[in-house]
Amino acid sequence: MLHDPICFLVDYLGLNWIVRHLKRMHVTKTKNKLPTPESTLTMIHSHPAISAIWAIERVVIPLIQKKTKSIPLTDDFVLLLLLARDIFVLKYYLPKDYASHIKNRFFSARQELLVGAAHKIIGNQVSFKERVISSEEKSYDLNIETGEKKTVLIECKARLGRDDERKALHNILAIFAPKMIHALESNRLNYAVLIHSDVRPVSDPLLKCVPDIIESIKRGPTQLKINQGKYTVILKKLCDPGGGIKKHITEEINSKYSWSMKTGSPPQSSIIYVPRDFDIYEPYIVGISLDRLQKESRDPLKGPLSKANAQLKNKNGAFGVVFYKHNENKNSILERCVKRIQGDAASYPHIDAVVLYAQREGVTRERLQKDVRPFITIAKRVWINDNSKDIQNVKGLVGINASFEPYIKSCNFSISNKDIKILEKIYKTVGILN
Repeated sequence: MLHDPICFLVDYLGLNWIVRHLKRMHVTKTKNKLPTPESTLTMIHSHPAISAIWAIERVVIPLIQKKTKSIPLTDDFVLLLLLARDIFVLKYYLPKDYASHIKNRFFSARQELLVGAAHKIIGNQVSFKERVISSEEKSYDLNIETGEKKTVLIECKARLGRDDERKALHNILAIFAPKMIHALESNRLNYAVLIHSDVRPVSDPLLKCVPDIIESIKRGPTQLKINQGKYTVILKKLCDPGGGIKKHITEEINSKYSWSMKTGSPPQSSIIYVPRDFDIYEPYIVGISLDRLQKESRDPLKGPLSKANAQLKNKNGAFGVVFYKHNENKNSILERCVKRIQGDAASYPHIDAVVLYAQREGVTRERLQKDVRPFITIAKRVWINDNSKDIQNVKGLVGINASFEPYIKSCNFSISNKDIKILEKIYKTVGILN
């Protein structure tokens, strides 16, 4: 049993790595009292484990300073405790460089750890495929040896839910929009700057292109390419200085873009005396649309499952199973996904089964937040390939090994005095705590 989960996690990921990244966050926040593109970028691109350690200081430090006698659990604590527990369960089976994989590709590693730990907890033997440098060499993620002496090769795939997709675009917008809107306002250019991209935009190239966008508006074109043609910018004039627009224009933009707007203040005389034929005075608008995600949302399963099918091609008599994480936590949505896979089953001859699941974890608050309890829930649906050579064995294996119940029941959400001591050491080293 893991008694000091935070200590274990710090030791596994490396104290120096944690301190270095926390210092970067602390220095940025100290230097910038108000949010800036630099501080926003630092916070957004911080590793989730680092962000969690940063966030829990607001409940840990009062305990260290003896202002409180206990620590309320938070969503960030739950993230750290589950991560530590899964690494601990699998510590003898992880590749030597797996800590680097967690640091560089957290969400991918987090899914592999969850699936691997769930199988280890029910008694299966688990081995992780060594990470390969060449992207051309495709293979599965996990090798499971069951109690029935059957070999199951597992490939983990995930899809960002719609909320996560919007959040990613809003994060980029939070960095780019203030600078773009400031430039529009400084030049009295009441325009909508609308960015289209097939790949998720990166903030730095957008920020560098702000002067080019302003110059293009002044020259007259309504569309231009930036960042070596990766992004298309549509320039839409909204009104002349001192004018405005009707509300329906922003409603149209809202239906297609993640967007931000700043408006001017109408002259006092126009409020009192002069009837206006517009709803929004002197608007400046910036929007971002990720075209690729809109296309993928129509068929989010096909791409990942096609890749998984190729990765499980050389399974040499083993069973090939895909664990597909979906962030839409509704059974009805998972049921529709199963039907969609069934309709395209001929495209996945090397996949014997797909376990579709959606995971939520954190704390639940009841009775005006006095009763705080940790939770983890996993909704699940399974698709079995009717064309599998050993259909009966597949049904039996997947029915047993796709269960997350033992994983959920074995979770321990407690921290020790040693955990508090290591957090105190970290916060003092970083400068958060004197």
